[in-house]
Amino acid sequence: MTDTAEAAPREQAPSSSFDQPFQAALARLTGGISLLALRVAFADWFDHLAVSPDKQIALALSAARAVQDVAAGAGESARGFFGASEAALPDRRFAAAAWRSWPFDVMARAFLAWEGWWRAATTDVPGVSRHHADIVGFTVRQLCSTRWRRRTSPGAIRR
Repeated sequence: MTDTAEAAPREQAPSSSFDQPFQAALARLTGGISLLALRVAFADWFDHLAVSPDKQIALALSAARAVQDVAAGAGESARGFFGASEAALPDRRFAAAAWRSWPFDVMARAFLAWEGWWRAATTDVPGVSRHHADIVGFTVRQLCSTRWRRRTSPGAIRR
């Protein structure tokens, strides 16, 4: 028995591919980190955090303490509304004098609390590989820092 049917002609790929521009856009979005690597790392972190009730409780308590601390700092800042606080924040990113006046001092303290909470959330999660924890921690730090400061910096807002 002979197969006399001819194979269907193969379609040629279009000369302009969508892959390269799409992958370039993804690289800009992810800072050059593979989207697949990010997905695997975040899945490892999230899945292990989801089955670690002790870590979840610690994070919930940490968040509650951070909210209390930021609220207390906001109250102190509001009382001194017309004068800048002399206390410098413990982070060189907020060294400019503008960060010591209301409302920027409250925003900076809230950011530091938020960043600290995420640091705690992305470290020491039982079962997460060290490499994945590093990827998640780095990615979250970058997202927190660049996105937040761009919107709340005294210099950017006053322009």
